[in-house]
This record gives sequence, C-alpha cells and structure tokens, in this order.
Amino acid sequence: MWIAGPAPLETDGYVQSVTATAAVVCKVDASARQLSLRVEPSGAAAAAPPAPVVEAAATALHALRVEGLRPGNVYRYALREGDRVVARGEFRTAPADDRKTVRFVAVGDSGNMPWWFNMHRIGWSRLRPLLTYTHRTQQWAVARWIAAERPDFFLHLGDIVYWPDVWDAHGEAFFRPFAPVLQRTALFTLAGNHDLRSSPAPFDRIFHNPIDATAARSSRDYTFAWGALRVVALDVLDESWQQGPRRAWLEKTLAEASEPWLVVACHVPCFSVYRDEQAPLRDTLWPLLRAHAVDLVLSGDDHHYARFRRPQPDDPVQCIAGGGGKSLYTFRADDPRLAASARTYGFVSVEVRGTVLRVLALGAGGAELDRFEIDRSRGDLPASIHAGRRARILALRKGE
Repeated sequence: MWIAGPAPLETDGYVQSVTATAAVVCKVDASARQLSLRVEPSGAAAAAPPAPVVEAAATALHALRVEGLRPGNVYRYALREGDRVVARGEFRTAPADDRKTVRFVAVGDSGNMPWWFNMHRIGWSRLRPLLTYTHRTQQWAVARWIAAERPDFFLHLGDIVYWPDVWDAHGEAFFRPFAPVLQRTALFTLAGNHDLRSSPAPFDRIFHNPIDATAARSSRDYTFAWGALRVVALDVLDESWQQGPRRAWLEKTLAEASEPWLVVACHVPCFSVYRDEQAPLRDTLWPLLRAHAVDLVLSGDDHHYARFRRPQPDDPVQCIAGGGGKSLYTFRADDPRLAASARTYGFVSVEVRGTVLRVLALGAGGAELDRFEIDRSRGDLPASIHAGRRARILALRKGE
C-alpha cells in the first residue's frame, strides 16, 4: 500500500509565448505520446479556425505552436491523442490596439510543499490524493484568488518550486494548485534561485517562454508586447547580464520599446527591506531602468508585499510580490523608503487603460493591500521616454 514508486510529472494543458497571432500550447506527460492540437475561436469571433498542428514524433514534453490567430480574441483548444481529447483550455491573444484594456497578475515564491512531500524518497503512498486534498498549502488559496481576477496573462516571478531536482514537485507546487488559472490564462515565467538549484534545470524544459532571435542566451531573458504594454523579463541570477551580449540585448530591448508602458520583471528586487541589497541591481540595473523610463519593476524573492517610494518623480516604481505561498518573512516595515507593505499572502494585479497604469496589491479573498497609479494623460512626459513611445502616448491622449 505504501510503496508505489516515485510519481512522474503529468500536467494538464498550459499556454505560453502568446502573441497577437500565435501561441504555444504545452503539456507534460508521464510517458511519450504523439499529440495534435486544434484551436477554435470562442464565442462570436468571426474567424476560421487555424489548421490542426500535429507533433512530428512522440514525446513527453509537448509544445505545439499554432499561428494565424487574430489579435485580442479568445480561443479554445483541445489536445488530442488520436481521437481522444487529453486536455482542454482557453486563452486570449494579445490585442494589437493600444486603446484596449490590458490586465495581468504577478506573484512569486509560490513553491511551498506539503509536509508529506519528502515521502517521494521512500515511495509514494496511495493516500496521496487524500493528503493533497486535506493538507493543501497556501498557494492553493492564492491561485483561487488569481483565478477570480480572470487576467489576460499570469506572470510568475520565480521560485515556482523548492525541490528542483524532483520533476513531480512542479506538479504538487505549481500545476495542481494553479490549474484554475492555467486553464484560462496565458503563462509567462521567470526562474527563481530555487528553480535552478539542479543542473540541468527542469525549468528550462518544462516552460516555453518567448525566444528572441536577437537575445544573447536562452529564454530566461525575453520580452513580449501585449497591446500598449511591453514586458521585459531578465534573469538577474546569472550576473553576466551586467556586461557583454546580455547587457547589449537588455539596453537594445529597452531602447527600442515603443509601447506606451514598459514593465521589467526580475526575480530579485533592486531594493529590499528584508536582506542586504545586491549592489549590481541597486547601483547598475536601477540606473539603467531609470535611463530608459521604465514604469514598473516587479520582483519576488522576499516573501511579502512591498512598494518603494520613487527616489525621483519619474523613476520606476519597485514592487515586491513575493507572497505566493512560501513562509512569510518579517521585514523592516518602518523603512522610510516604503510607500506600502504587508506581511501577508497575495499578488499584484496590473491594469493598463489608455494613458493610466493602475496597480492593486490584493490579499485573501480580494482584500486590498495597496493601490496606486501612474497617469500619463496630461502634463510633460519624462525626458527619458524615447521617441517611439512618446508618439504612441500622445496618440492615446488624442484618442487616436
């Protein structure tokens, strides 16, 4: 009864690398099989469905890319093995219009594990489903709160799992708790320090973030646009970002961003009220983000919520959203640099509506922890905003 062997990782479908016209539908199976993908527009979308996508060979790590989609539409998908449906879900493509409202959620450090998970070292109990149900860790609640928001996409800020050498830890820590979110929402992920403690890291095989042909390395550094929003994800755990090809890629990406709103996500924050700050992030990265008029910097690593005051009026806003489910940290809540903070579980919800970016930090059941906005609807724009962004912001002001 007690010894059933290690449980292999098996997931439902999840959708990554979504653009205005394409998406990658993913699944992990316990054993290799050949799947096909069918995608259809949902509701009244007047568009013919794209042709089915069929894998070239059997595999346990599925990533089927579908193209020819329309911007801003909801699509339903079905993964099939032969005629049998093995996974269903839906997602929304990115809009192509700056006037369309964009909403996404971000959280990090959700990889809490139940006390009984170390049973994998002696074999799994057949009581595992009951244990999962009766001993759910905190990220199950966070996932429910996020699912209720119905965001356009979900940005995980890293530390998805704290047992990186055990594949099925990704199921117990992430795919099972966050299933209600992943079934309807596009996923983008950052690697945290705990996600990379084994080599090779399962993170790099399980997750399929955008790959930029001009990027200097793997998809741990990537960027994507969603309507009026540009997101840049940077792996700051590998310090080679400070110079050479990765630094050049980062500067080029920030300089060429033409979207009105610019958000940077990195697992470790530039500022901290829990631990000693990393000098390269504070003294090198932060001035670079300031020079390119980044609006918002989202990070995890510290297990609480915090928003820092802007040292200068046009500086980025640094938010830490590390309350995803792991044990919470006690931090220096009286630090004068803090504009708001909370030692609680929760996430950040970001909404872009024309010339206004609004951020809500939400806790249990949608309880509001913090609220702020950046308003570009009037007044002079920061001098560091590049010409392409400036033109699109001014067009939004005119209602074009």
